[in-house]
Amino acid sequence: MPQVGDTLSYVVSTGERVVVTTTRVRPRGREWVATEQETVRSPGEEPRTTAISVIRTADALAFEFAPHGSESLSPLVYFFAPALVHDSWLAQRVSYVDSQGQKVAYQVIARVAAIETVSSPAGIFAGCWRVDFSSTANPRDRLEAWLKPDLGIVRTQSDDHGRAIVTELTGFHLVKDAGRPGNSGRPSH
Repeated sequence: MPQVGDTLSYVVSTGERVVVTTTRVRPRGREWVATEQETVRSPGEEPRTTAISVIRTADALAFEFAPHGSESLSPLVYFFAPALVHDSWLAQRVSYVDSQGQKVAYQVIARVAAIETVSSPAGIFAGCWRVDFSSTANPRDRLEAWLKPDLGIVRTQSDDHGRAIVTELTGFHLVKDAGRPGNSGRPSH
């Protein structure tokens, strides 16, 4: 389970740098809910900070984002264990009212594409789940995420109108607790 002080650092191919720090962990029934502070630094701009709730159980990980405007979002379910390669699930339901006042609703479907070894500036990570996400609103909207279940997101790749956007883990620090050794990963250069 996450611990207060856990920190993951990322670089995005757009030039942004992102730091995610766990600021609170609380039990909720059979789940643990971690509040994470995400700070995004874009070149030439002031840092932006938002809060994200991460829901963990013994066999699942989901992210809960704050909706914007008329938007309604269910948590985005990143993985279920023990999922097998080619297993899929409903990852998220989204609805909103468009500029003409019409309600728009769609779903995001997740599928385990492979279990892979992934290299990032923070190191080499074996046993990462490559989860492919697609939208029923626009099948070309895709996101690939490589997740190390005991760490978190190691890499993502999405398509923004034909331009690949890649996010990679550059470093991490996991706070030691009784159930897990603390450790850190940093680039070797």
